[in-house]
Amino acid sequence: MAPTTKQITGAKNGGTRTIATKQSKYYPAEKVAVPKKCRKVAKAPRTSTKLVPGTIAILLSGPHRGKRVVVLKQMGALILVTGPYKVNGVPLRRVNRRYALATQTKIDVAKVDVAKFDDAYFKAEKDNKKKAGLVKTEDNTKVDHTLYSNTVPIRYAHLYASYTSCYVGQHKIRDTCNVLSETVY
Repeated sequence: MAPTTKQITGAKNGGTRTIATKQSKYYPAEKVAVPKKCRKVAKAPRTSTKLVPGTIAILLSGPHRGKRVVVLKQMGALILVTGPYKVNGVPLRRVNRRYALATQTKIDVAKVDVAKFDDAYFKAEKDNKKKAGLVKTEDNTKVDHTLYSNTVPIRYAHLYASYTSCYVGQHKIRDTCNVLSETVY
C-alpha cells in the first residue's frame, strides 16, 4: 500500500510527514485464481460443403432423431430441412448443422421456393399464434407438394426417406449411411 502524507502543526515539526500504512493481517489461504486472458475471437460460421440444398441428411438429435430429411437452404449455423411431412412426419424446420449427417443421396430442389424462409419467419408471434400456425402449415404443404412431385419419379425415394435409422450413436450412423444411400439408388 502507498504511504500517506499528513500535515503536522508546530514550528519545529517540519509541516508534513510521510506515514507508512499498515499492511492488512488478512491473507488468503489459497492463491487467488486470476482468470486467463481469452484470445479467442468469435468467427462467422462456415457453410458446410456437404449439407448443400438437395442433400438427404439424417438427424442425430431432437424429436425427429434418426429420420431422413431433405436440406432446403443454409441459414448461417442452421439449415432449413423438411421430411416431407407426408412421408416421414418431419415438418419444415431449422436444425443446427452439427445435428445433421449428410448422405451421398441428392434430390433436385431447384423448383422449391425457399426465399421467404429466414430467421424472422420462424420467430414466434405473440399476437396471433393460431393465425401464424395456419400460415406455417400452408407454407409447409406448398413446399412439401413441390418436393414430393419432384421425387415421385425416383424409384424407392419415399421408402428411403421414410426409413428411420435404428442407430443412436453418431459413429454407427456414419458407417452405415453411405452404404444405405448406394443400395437404394
